[in-house]
Amino acid sequence: MIIGLLLILVAIVVAVLGIAFTGGPSHSITAFGQHLATLNGPELFALGIAVGLVFCLGFWMLGVASRRRRATRADLRAARRQAAEAAQQRDELAARLNEPAVTAPRPEHYAAPVEPTDRYADGTGTVDAGRHVAR
Repeated sequence: MIIGLLLILVAIVVAVLGIAFTGGPSHSITAFGQHLATLNGPELFALGIAVGLVFCLGFWMLGVASRRRRATRADLRAARRQAAEAAQQRDELAARLNEPAVTAPRPEHYAAPVEPTDRYADGTGTVDAGRHVAR
């Protein structure tokens, strides 16, 4: 972004100097008291095109930098939002751990007690007559 601004600034300065010091068939370009070049009309025209291209390059660099910064900020906002949601979930789970445990009712409260019997359901024989009885 800074390089883009510098390119734009340099392009503006060169354009202003080119316009300010024009005169006659040949144009002498000086900066800070130093003679830099003597240009004729077509050379000055080409310099103007180059300055315009440098200006456009600087402007393009500013646009790319601003889009990248916007995307980085959006990613940062999303990461902060996810961290806040994770912290909220963590706090909810910690609160659940601190709650008293709810005990499930034992099945014996729901079923009728079973009386042990030595007979089959039809009343014949004994239960311990099978082959799986421990002896």
